[in-house]
Amino acid sequence: MVENVHLREITFNQDVQPTFHIAAVQTFSLLTNIAILSGVLCSAAVLLGVFLGFGRATFRVMRGKPAAIEPEFLSLHLSPQNKPAEFHARDSAQGG
Repeated sequence: MVENVHLREITFNQDVQPTFHIAAVQTFSLLTNIAILSGVLCSAAVLLGVFLGFGRATFRVMRGKPAAIEPEFLSLHLSPQNKPAEFHARDSAQGG
C-alpha cells in the first residue's frame, strides 16, 4: 500500500484563493454588468424618445406642415391653471 503512494505528484505551493474572495469578485462583476446594462438601456430609451419626438416634428415641418396639429402635442396640462384643449369640428361646407 505504501508503494502505491507517489509523493512527487503532491505540491504544496499552489495559490488557492478562498471561496469567499471568488464569490465577492463574481458578485461585484455581476452588479457592475447590471449597472452598465441599465445605463445603456436607459440611454437608448432617451435617445429613441428624442429621435421619435423631434424626428416626427422635423419631418412634418420639412413637408411644409405645422409641427403639430393637435394641441396635446405641445402641452401636457399638468398644472390646474392650464385649461384642457378644446377641439372644434371642421365643417365640410367651409372647405376644411
